[in-house]
Amino acid sequence: MTNNNHIKQKRTVTRVYHTECSKEIQEYFEHLPELISKFPLDVCLSYMFARLECAQNMALYCGCVRLYRTNADVAWKALSKCHIKREDFLKLYKTIFSFDPPSHAQKELKEAEKIRDMVMHGQHPDKASMRRAIVIVLKYAKAMNSQRVSC
Repeated sequence: MTNNNHIKQKRTVTRVYHTECSKEIQEYFEHLPELISKFPLDVCLSYMFARLECAQNMALYCGCVRLYRTNADVAWKALSKCHIKREDFLKLYKTIFSFDPPSHAQKELKEAEKIRDMVMHGQHPDKASMRRAIVIVLKYAKAMNSQRVSC
């Protein structure tokens, strides 16, 4: 995948999306190309993390239902009531799946989370950092999909 330290233009993000992401990831982040072309990067980054957090919740749900055969409605209600913080997700993931998410992806995601936090708290990270964070989320999605359990 592209070296995310050299994301100099929005079109590079779009190229990564179209050429380096699976169809499944493209469908999941389906609005990214249009957002990149029409909106500021902070909007795009917010979208990416909103979708990422939905995917993380779905991964936990699928793990509960598939691996432990829990009632789907009960599992969904339980997860919906939880406020899952970043560190809680990692613990729950390990508990449910008996292995950690890919460590290289987690390490890179921390960098993107710092940029996301800056945006969400009214700070103004530079555009290159926001583009890099968007690409990191795409790479994280790819890494997570490589070890997933089908739902």
